[in-house]
Amino acid sequence: MFLLVILLVVASVNSATLVVRIAALVLVLMLSARLRAAAGLWRLDLKLACDGYRLFPGDSIALRFNIANRKLLPLWIRLELPVPDGLEVTAASTETSLHPFEQRSEV
Repeated sequence: MFLLVILLVVASVNSATLVVRIAALVLVLMLSARLRAAAGLWRLDLKLACDGYRLFPGDSIALRFNIANRKLLPLWIRLELPVPDGLEVTAASTETSLHPFEQRSEV
């Protein structure tokens, strides 16, 4: 990004308007991508809940999660939870997308 700023300054001094416009466009796109990455998890609520507190061999349990996107940016999220050895996962919904101000509950 530093080299792009230098290119922008040199091109503006030499009156290369096309190069200045392209460099400015690329610089704006890079800054907006960094801003979106920084604001990606801001105002995101995630709550996990399960059926019980104890699990014995042969029992099954359901894990529910509730995700709320409380910002204007849309969001695509992948939820990955570590599963200890010996536990078998039968059904999992781990990827979802959320529109602005949308809330979703999954089992």
